[in-house]
Amino acid sequence: MVRNGENWAWWLDLRDRADPKPTEAGTLTLSERIYLPVTDLTVTIIDRCLAQRKCAPDRFAQPLFTHWEVGRYGRQVAGEPDEQDLLVATMMHWLERHDPQTGRKARDAAATTASLTRWLPATMNEAAGGDMVLTAAITGIIPSMAEASSAYGALSQDRLARHYRSSINGIDTLPPVTLPATVAATHIGGRFTPTDETVGDLVRSLAEGLEAAPRPIEMLHQAMTRYSVGLLAFALAHRGITGSLPASKDVDDNTRFYSLTDKNVRGTETQRLVWLCDTAMEQLRLYDEHVKCLEDMLPEETARQVGQIREQRDLPLFRLKRHRSKSFDRELLTAEPIKVTNAIGQAMAVQHLRKNAGRHWLRTKLVGQCSTETIHAFYGHGPLDSGSWDMFSALDPAVYRADLARTLDPVLQAAGWIPRAANLAIATL
Repeated sequence: MVRNGENWAWWLDLRDRADPKPTEAGTLTLSERIYLPVTDLTVTIIDRCLAQRKCAPDRFAQPLFTHWEVGRYGRQVAGEPDEQDLLVATMMHWLERHDPQTGRKARDAAATTASLTRWLPATMNEAAGGDMVLTAAITGIIPSMAEASSAYGALSQDRLARHYRSSINGIDTLPPVTLPATVAATHIGGRFTPTDETVGDLVRSLAEGLEAAPRPIEMLHQAMTRYSVGLLAFALAHRGITGSLPASKDVDDNTRFYSLTDKNVRGTETQRLVWLCDTAMEQLRLYDEHVKCLEDMLPEETARQVGQIREQRDLPLFRLKRHRSKSFDRELLTAEPIKVTNAIGQAMAVQHLRKNAGRHWLRTKLVGQCSTETIHAFYGHGPLDSGSWDMFSALDPAVYRADLARTLDPVLQAAGWIPRAANLAIATL
């Protein structure tokens, strides 16, 4: 524990579960410790311990509890004893000596230490704005269902402290949350989550290419492709390592659902059911119009190549490349297909971000805004045979869609992601 002015706070070490590698440029600053407020009852206990030991709170680290008494009761421990186990054993021995009935009643009523430790995670999950990843960040208890999700996103210390305070307020009172400035600027979570400023810079850089001075048509097409792919990668939380992106014709008109492939497990592609928000759908429409306009503007052979690419399933991704024909001694313009992973990589490289940067960023934004079940379904997480759309799932697709519909567009637009088109009127052939 640490003293912050007149208030005590938990200052818990996370180095056993934190990524030891440094954060990358443009990403959120992480901390190896989490700062949480201390309840009034806990403060009373601390003050009593300090008074008993005649310690001043501003001195160097002082032990509040010791475990040496455990050995007196004949407890045999193999190897190095766990400090928490020793402390619990000491507490139970003390109860049996001073109030045997209390000790037995506690065990009979399942009010054991193990059951008590389950209370906080359950309460935090059920509280307003609760989420399994948020709970795991605070408690350090990561259930199997949250293991994959915990790899994405990072949450601010201030947000974690406030959620902890609102959750535990039902059993004890806490002072207002006031974090030291150096702590408030840090986060707990994955080290690949870009800052809002970095995402804003990415959007502006990609958008600038759409309205630049007159340029060759292949450069304008590249700018349109990068912007569209970047927006979709964020809107769909794309992993960026394999798979597909939808074309407007592939998305169900009534539901806007699409089975997205962006993961390969032991040679088998896996799919997740995503929902496309208004922003993503409008960008798909603009990209579709862009490709059709290109067909009208390009030389006949190049237009034919573009048409063949467009007829295939998924978003028609291609680059226009100039080269000199030795046979005809003239310059030719050809359309060459490009992979989704390369297209996403080129878009993110503008700000030196990883291909799945949008996936990390969006997970942070959806925490507390959508239910854990919705986020798991959108991200394709869940245990084998117990996924969001497996036989025994009770997730309603209509609820899933409504949850995302009220969240995705505001989040994307706040970052600057709005539908944009390249100005082909300034293109030169």
